[in-house]
Amino acid sequence: MSRKSTVSQSAPANNGEVDPRDDFPFGANASADESEIEDAGPEGVSPPTKPTNPFSREALRLDNNYAALLKTETHQHSIAVDKPPSEVWFRVHPDRNEDGEEFFFDTYLLHLKNGPDRGVYQVSADLLPYLSGEKSLKPTRLVLCIDRQGELRLWPLRLPGPDGREDDWMSSALAIAEKAKQQWVRLIAGANGYKSQTTSADLPEPVWPTQTFDEILDIAFAKRRIAKESDPILRRLREGV
Repeated sequence: MSRKSTVSQSAPANNGEVDPRDDFPFGANASADESEIEDAGPEGVSPPTKPTNPFSREALRLDNNYAALLKTETHQHSIAVDKPPSEVWFRVHPDRNEDGEEFFFDTYLLHLKNGPDRGVYQVSADLLPYLSGEKSLKPTRLVLCIDRQGELRLWPLRLPGPDGREDDWMSSALAIAEKAKQQWVRLIAGANGYKSQTTSADLPEPVWPTQTFDEILDIAFAKRRIAKESDPILRRLREGV
């Protein structure tokens, strides 16, 4: 009896045809080199490295612009209406901002220099005829000031009255306000008017607030607006009570 032929281990498993697994070089069939290329990503680009430790010194180190990293902005919730103190360096906002909005305002304001109501007040347009002839009601230009610490204030600059007359204090203050639009100055009271002091130091330009001028007016005059004839300030002014 003839013996059955056996298939040699070295012989092809499919009668001499090419093993279809040779045309599918993935997974277990992939060579070591091909696996490395696959892991490298498209076109052999190496995968990104793992993020650094978010608490490492490199990740937390401050740079020169560290304030911008926090994206903070300081907001004042009260703004003085007064001339700048003599000890501070200040700037005056240009006439308009980048959007073309005016940053000065000519209006009538009530200037009270003495007593418990001392200060500067806005008066409703309806009440202006009621105060006709009142010496404390003065034409005024409001300009926005900022000092080196970023504090804002509105400077009420007196304007000439209907007769066009102006005194040395008025004209010198208006001139200094114009100068302060271009450079840092200090306001000093002289014998017959204001004087300005400048510096040759290379001071940075001021960072102006993002609020509109109307928003700044609302903050500054929040408690300094007179809307009714019965307002106690008007009664004390007109009737001395």
